[in-house]
Amino acid sequence: MTANQFIIMTQKVIANDGFEGYLPTLVLPARDAVLVLQGIPTSVDIEVAARSWAAKKVAESSEDYFLAFKVSTEKFKVVARISGVVQEQVARAVL
Repeated sequence: MTANQFIIMTQKVIANDGFEGYLPTLVLPARDAVLVLQGIPTSVDIEVAARSWAAKKVAESSEDYFLAFKVSTEKFKVVARISGVVQEQVARAVL
């Protein structure tokens, strides 16, 4: 999977489920796992919480991952590590 494919996949999920309650989502392709971060206090920055959570999930590992989290009412950010290279991109929630 590429970062752009992950963005399209995320946009399709948002189109089906809505964006208002979108939670940080971590995809670990090697484990065939999709994890969702719940219970972030409103006083905590979502980006800080999501990045910290993802770092703990892949600690001491060089595995690829895709992380998405909401950055505004209309956009989300994707942080992807593919073959050891980290990429970041902001995308619109609506297709």
